Amino acid sequence: MSLDEAVSIADLLSCIMMNTQVVNASVDLQWEVVKNNSAFLKKRRGFPTKFSSEKFNLTGKNYYGSSGLVQPKGVDIRADFENKAIVVTTKRGKAIANTPAKVPVTISIKKDSRTTLKSVKALVKRHNPRMANVAAQRTSHLLRAIRPKPTRYGKSTVKTEA
Repeated sequence: MSLDEAVSIADLLSCIMMNTQVVNASVDLQWEVVKNNSAFLKKRRGFPTKFSSEKFNLTGKNYYGSSGLVQPKGVDIRADFENKAIVVTTKRGKAIANTPAKVPVTISIKKDSRTTLKSVKALVKRHNPRMANVAAQRTSHLLRAIRPKPTRYGKSTVKTEA
């Protein structure tokens, strides 16, 4: 491996880590560079699969199909606990690959649970159809986390003197 090849691989890796789309490298080449060398890679003891905490990865697993770093179209769903809303971020395709600041498009959805779930599923189905059910499941979990916990009235603890 020459010095020029090493520099180009380092440049490729830095572009992938910054969530920018690399125009001259194929998705397969990007995946081969990132799959074992990623800052987002998490290994758990007792699990054969590797996990990933990268943005635009709905499943959290380190697989080619769900990787948000290398796929040109990605969807990310997060919870905004302050506003009690679901934030859906989509990644535009290769059209504006040279301007990384314009790649993510963020939409905040603050409706009731059913409407939010339907909106997210429809949005993801238009953007990435095979991730629609995974997005609906993640949205359901986040909506459950956002919902305020009911207060529990238990037995009162009164000190009795014996």
